[in-house]
Amino acid sequence: GNPHGRGAMVFAGGRGQYEGEWVHGQMQGSGAYVEANGERYVGGFFAGERNGRGSYFYDTGDVYTGEYARGLRHGDGRMEYSNGDACEGRWDGGVMTGPATYTYASGEAELSWHHGGAEGEGV
Repeated sequence: GNPHGRGAMVFAGGRGQYEGEWVHGQMQGSGAYVEANGERYVGGFFAGERNGRGSYFYDTGDVYTGEYARGLRHGDGRMEYSNGDACEGRWDGGVMTGPATYTYASGEAELSWHHGGAEGEGV
């Protein structure tokens, strides 16, 4: 049968592993997914996709913490880079959009983002 409740699964073909809540065979609720490359997501799931609040830990040392919808960054979030810089703003369908604050490890600059391209002071 399909997993339902709390449990863990290692996916075939080296696609990663999940530990958390299941609803009728789909990742749903809170859980942690570790990708085959070691990157991991900890947070909410709905219908098998990242959804709600969560954190994604990249193999580069960068960390995104914020909102997701349908598996993509969507809503308010903060990206912390391994070099100490950080960017806080809104995402729409995985793309940063609208005003954002980019904080360098050594100071701060205001930026405006339009569909993934930076413009404004400090660029």
